[in-house]
Amino acid sequence: MLRVGHISYANCTPLFYALTKHHDCSNYIFVKGVPSELNSLLLKGEIDLSPSSSIELARHRDLYFFLPNLSISSFGRVSSIILFSRVPIEDLNHERIALTQASTTSSILLRIIMSEFLKKENTFHEEAGHLDYVLRRYKAFLLIGDDALKAVIGYRLQVSSVKQNSELFLYDLGELWYKFTDLPFVFALWLLRKDVLREKEVEVEVLLKSLLSAKEIAYRSFNEIFEEVDEKEWMTKDSLIGYWNRISYDLNNTHFEGLKEFYRYAEKLSLIEQMLPLESYIIPTKETERRQS
Repeated sequence: MLRVGHISYANCTPLFYALTKHHDCSNYIFVKGVPSELNSLLLKGEIDLSPSSSIELARHRDLYFFLPNLSISSFGRVSSIILFSRVPIEDLNHERIALTQASTTSSILLRIIMSEFLKKENTFHEEAGHLDYVLRRYKAFLLIGDDALKAVIGYRLQVSSVKQNSELFLYDLGELWYKFTDLPFVFALWLLRKDVLREKEVEVEVLLKSLLSAKEIAYRSFNEIFEEVDEKEWMTKDSLIGYWNRISYDLNNTHFEGLKEFYRYAEKLSLIEQMLPLESYIIPTKETERRQS
């Protein structure tokens, strides 16, 4: 059986809902967790494949392939990768910034935005705790996923590039990246351990086919999915469907350009060793071999 990581955030809900509702999943064991947890399980071989932080491919290139035509990305505002700041972002120079422990790619994205785009010098520290608690000790705090969505809802704000109330400024990192690069940002790829492909190639191809089908079903079924999922208890229908519409589950040439740009900046900041030829890491399935021949 394939052990499949399942990011337990609303951004993945449509895809996994469509997968489990419309396809036979009896041969899969789903393991839920936040991105950093699934990254660790995949690295240790405790799961076989997972939507994982895109930086993990560059950090562990000897271990992974990635599935084609699948990602978790955004073209601009994403609404769930948010820097909460007590001062305008321009005033964060030389300040300590807190990072959620749930993220790796988003934390590196913030470092790139602050250093390369805004020319600020900062120190970054992983922290756990409620937004109000962390912001008593830091000028700014990066949250991701459902934690970010719920924090925004708690402040009764509609997220855009900058929104202000009496206490906080909110910055959407997807929007900031797009502003400076005019490219999408790929937060997660579907990473597969190379040793698993050698052992379970047929099973992986079946899952890939199901995931690609589930993606198309999800895109056209947001209204139906909303009625069946737990997120409706804390998000309105318009807010949740609007959020899903800002998520791209695709992975095409434009996504590749965004991902390569991310890796270029990460290499410049010595956060990865070197760039990698992305096309060489797409899983070599029988179907792709037939197309190449």
